[in-house]
Amino acid sequence: MSLTKIQIIGAVSHHTGFTQKKSRESVNTLIEIIKSKLESGDDIKIRHFGKFEIKEKKGRRWRNPLSGTEMMLPPKRVVTFKAFKRLKERLNTKPDPIYLYRRTHTQKHAVHTGVISPDSLHVILSSHKSWLESEGQKGEKAVLIRAKLKRADLYGLRLSQVNFQEADLRGADLSEADLYEANFQEANLIGAILEWASLDGANLKWADLQGADLRWANLEGTNLTGANLRFADFEGANLKGAKLCEADLYGTNLHNTDMQGTILNKITLDYETQLNLPKPVFDKYRQTFQVLEWSPALAPSY
Repeated sequence: MSLTKIQIIGAVSHHTGFTQKKSRESVNTLIEIIKSKLESGDDIKIRHFGKFEIKEKKGRRWRNPLSGTEMMLPPKRVVTFKAFKRLKERLNTKPDPIYLYRRTHTQKHAVHTGVISPDSLHVILSSHKSWLESEGQKGEKAVLIRAKLKRADLYGLRLSQVNFQEADLRGADLSEADLYEANFQEANLIGAILEWASLDGANLKWADLQGADLRWANLEGTNLTGANLRFADFEGANLKGAKLCEADLYGTNLHNTDMQGTILNKITLDYETQLNLPKPVFDKYRQTFQVLEWSPALAPSY
């Protein structure tokens, strides 16, 4: 079934709380921007989604199959779409219908920063963007230690190497954000949305991630030592080489999670935790796990 423009407008209105009129204007504006850029020959690249490219097709001979007459087709420009890796992965997983309607407009308020005003936060993040783009040669490196960012909308922002130590990020939307090597030590991320976020190399030591949504997040090499991960959702996440020493994984969903090389000493979990480990590895660590039962059906085939 095809998704129509009217349905897209309705979905935008539902998820943002915008009126139908405002949603229609937003969708129409986006479409016009895309059309204008493509018409001018520019490619459009959307992170974690894909790339629209303009390609030149040379003129070629073409034969009419009915009359047999040959003619020369003129050169023309065509639009192609290349899906990025994360979109390809999502196309091959079962969607969660509940999540599609979970982010309502009540979660989309402006940033509530407490001691940091929205204007100050904008300046900090803009300076950090300059620092990133110049590879550290100019601008300021963002420091948000103990910042009050409860329910902040930080969707898709470039926040790599930002210091969020002890920050209050409860319920914050960090999905698709670039959080490479960010420091979240002892940060409060209860109920935060980190779906598809890039957290590789980040420090989440002793952070509170209870009930956080980390589906399909990239956590390769992340330090999660001592973190509270109770009931967090890690489905499909990349945990290669991550450190989970003394972490609380009670009720955590680790289904389809890549845990190659993950350090799992002295962790706590229960039978509800879907630990995606081959049985020989599980048996090796069994004495350090607090496990009620082991179900081989949860292990991947090797």
